[in-house]
Amino acid sequence: MAGLTPATVDGSDVPSGVQFAEAMRFRESFQLRRDEEWVLSSLAMDSAFPSAEFGVPLTTGEADEIARRIAVQERATPAFEHASAQPDFAGAYIDQAKSGRPVFVFTGRRASHQGDLEQLLPDVSFDIRIADQTLDELRQSADEAFAEFPSLLDAGVPVASVAPDEVNNTLEFGLAEWSSSAAEVLRERFGRDITLTVMGWAELDCFGYGSCGNPLKGGIRIDRANYNGSGPMCTSGWVGRRESNNALVIVTAGHCLANNDGSGSNIHWKHDSSTFGNAVNFHFHNGSGVDVGIISIDDWDSGEPRNKFFLFPAGQGGTKEVRSLLSKRSNSAQTVGSAVCRSGAKTKTHCGTIHARHANRYTPGPGGSSVQLTNMWVANFDADGGDSGGPYFHTNTAYGIHSSSTPGYDPDAGYGWYTTVDNIDAETGWNICLSAAC
Repeated sequence: MAGLTPATVDGSDVPSGVQFAEAMRFRESFQLRRDEEWVLSSLAMDSAFPSAEFGVPLTTGEADEIARRIAVQERATPAFEHASAQPDFAGAYIDQAKSGRPVFVFTGRRASHQGDLEQLLPDVSFDIRIADQTLDELRQSADEAFAEFPSLLDAGVPVASVAPDEVNNTLEFGLAEWSSSAAEVLRERFGRDITLTVMGWAELDCFGYGSCGNPLKGGIRIDRANYNGSGPMCTSGWVGRRESNNALVIVTAGHCLANNDGSGSNIHWKHDSSTFGNAVNFHFHNGSGVDVGIISIDDWDSGEPRNKFFLFPAGQGGTKEVRSLLSKRSNSAQTVGSAVCRSGAKTKTHCGTIHARHANRYTPGPGGSSVQLTNMWVANFDADGGDSGGPYFHTNTAYGIHSSSTPGYDPDAGYGWYTTVDNIDAETGWNICLSAAC
């Protein structure tokens, strides 16, 4: 929006054009009113838009509607988990164009699933769709396509990611930039019905949220303590315990460690000016389904809660909050179209919806190499340098931690990739803290 003037929020200048783009992207995600006059009124601190909980100004009615949809999303968890266990399961998603209605996709007969889902969702309207390919088949196709990326890149095709498209029952390829010739190559090789989306190359969001570390918690800025130079700055994820020795640790993005001297007893990390632990190990390598690093917590007052995380909604009217983590969301319940938020040290707290899951992605690795990450989730809102490791959540439920995003910060069209809590648990032997005593 050329011509818009900067607005001052919490003592810092924030371009109104960026705020406008963020508001439009959020409203498009949930199919809320988004004509220009309405959105500009919301950004002008109009009293008709008192809610800033989701990172953009909303009317009370709009905020209540988002809360209603999230309640439906939560109530649908048992149904999503049941559906994903069926042999003919082809996907599931939340249809925000239909006011947050759950949709279940199968390759078999509708009648064979209708009764079970009605019992699991007695007061919720839902849809059942029939498709040609199961989700397992789509994931297998995505893996096979991912294996062809080296030859495609050598041929000049700017392909950066691939994931099942559960809404259209096909594959979605993420392009670094639009190219008609590259699009034709991909359609010829993988089918005319594939989805093509410009997502950019991966950018690891590791550099610089202040002073909120007592006690240590998710969603705050963390830095290398003994680094010769400017050093990496990331965001803390979740506090948890290692299964091997029950030690308290905190997680962040694995590339924060891998790209900056790795792990070891002499690799210390800090929040603000206080060192809190050393880099224990990290998972960030080809074929890995996670981008996660584990940092020890050397000292902890036994009376301090261990399940806290920090959030600060971006934009006007956002209020800083320390929230308790009470539950975690399974992979099967993290469906396309579900509402999700992220707290990051650079861009603060933003919300949107899940764009894709089970995505394979090339990301920058140590020494200029590329790392092939698999089984990542994708959010339809961007991040920036410093957000790596930041928690994805909704209300008091953990979804995952941030890995990478579209290069730069593009609130109009950027995406964020994250590692789910289930995948962290499965690969690292780490259990998230869901109670104060943990």
